[in-house]
Amino acid sequence: MEKGKTNQTKSRKNTWVSWASKEIKLLKRLYPKGKAREIVERTGRPLTAVREKTYSLGLRDKRYNFWSDKEIKLLKKYYVKDSAEVVAEKLGRSIDSVCTMANNLGLKKITIKPFSEQEDALIRKLYPKHTAVHISKKLGRSVGTIRRRALKLGIRKRRKYRPWIQKDINLLKRDYPHKTAEEIAQKLDRTLIATRRRIILLRLRKRKKSNGWQ
Repeated sequence: MEKGKTNQTKSRKNTWVSWASKEIKLLKRLYPKGKAREIVERTGRPLTAVREKTYSLGLRDKRYNFWSDKEIKLLKKYYVKDSAEVVAEKLGRSIDSVCTMANNLGLKKITIKPFSEQEDALIRKLYPKHTAVHISKKLGRSVGTIRRRALKLGIRKRRKYRPWIQKDINLLKRDYPHKTAEEIAQKLDRTLIATRRRIILLRLRKRKKSNGWQ
């Protein structure tokens, strides 16, 4: 077999085996969907060979689209203090994509100091009737941290169902393309769950720019 011939890769027996056009079609169809392992199983080729070939063909896994400088800057800003779920929502990306990029950049979470008995007692007293914003100002902790602590303590809001008025819906439609559900929930003084349910019902989507997510 000729040296330097295109569409070739090494087999497990260390011999050169050409890539058939049928296999290349399989690569183009499955690799962008993140199915490299399925390609390995169906072709019998090593994973390294599959990745080398997809790289030479210019194929990319669409689950991990190109990150703009702006997105990376925002990731570094928010990841250390917010949950991966919140960051993913802010950036309009999947949680897996956020965690993978954060790991590649070596980002670490800021260690949150333990809650004292006095703080827990205050949360138990105030959380059922007051907003997390109100409690966060008293304790000097983030709103998200207060809500997660309340959830861990098994504390729920004591509030009756409040119908969604048109004014609230208009604000939700206006702000969701560029703000998180958590930020809007705080603004409307509603629970995060209720806000997310309404977003789903209204079928709202994040706005996307040509050079990345807004």
